[in-house]
Amino acid sequence: MFANIQGRISRTDQFGEIRLTETFYAPHSRLTDHVHEFGCFGFVLQGEFHEQFGSKTIDCNRSAVFFRPPQIVHGDRIDSCGARCFYVEVSPVWLDHIRQYCSDLKGPSIFDDVRMRRLASQLYIEWKQLDDVGPLAIEGLTFSMAAHLCRSLDSHGGHSRPRWLKRVRETIDARFQETLSLQELASEVSVHPVHLARQFRKYMGTSVGEFVRVRRVDFARRELSETDKPLVDIALESGFAQQAHFTTVFKRIAGTTPSQYRKLTRLH
Repeated sequence: MFANIQGRISRTDQFGEIRLTETFYAPHSRLTDHVHEFGCFGFVLQGEFHEQFGSKTIDCNRSAVFFRPPQIVHGDRIDSCGARCFYVEVSPVWLDHIRQYCSDLKGPSIFDDVRMRRLASQLYIEWKQLDDVGPLAIEGLTFSMAAHLCRSLDSHGGHSRPRWLKRVRETIDARFQETLSLQELASEVSVHPVHLARQFRKYMGTSVGEFVRVRRVDFARRELSETDKPLVDIALESGFAQQAHFTTVFKRIAGTTPSQYRKLTRLH
């Protein structure tokens, strides 16, 4: 049996040692300290919540991907808009296999790099469009997420990010709809553009340009699932000059077209 996630579960499916669940949390709700017997990857689809691990807090905002190891005490605080999260629970047997390659799975981790978010998005879409080979794709994508987790812990375990990287992220988050240049971002944090590009790719797992595109797609995801705006309006508001380009980029990053994504994620 897998752990019961506290919240309103809309759907759950189990594939061997992997269980997929979509859960909704009411606005301003709180989950007191508890543990789960199984580890999980989480992908925040809507809203925001905060997980408290003793004195450490992890802010899980929209499109964040996190890993929570099993048997770790934590509480949750949901923000005013509520939250919707996709969980990939993995059994102790599955985790034992992963620990052959990565033993440092004792603490929670959160990822803001493009690679992990893309894997989580692809896994979610595979689940929502489940066909006869879907379980195979789901297993492969879950293993890919675990591999990325292990590599991230191995490569960044003893290295801290440059302080200016947070400012670059904040600038992109605030101005992703604009046409930003590498030179402009570098000047804002007083580093050379080449150095910024190299460090950004090292710690974020992608180029600055691709990160901006992913941020635009994240914005579009919310608009598609929560509003009835025409696709052309969402494309323009997301920062794309043409709907055709928006559709191409969205499908490459999210794994489906904007219209298909709207149908898959729309609440009824």
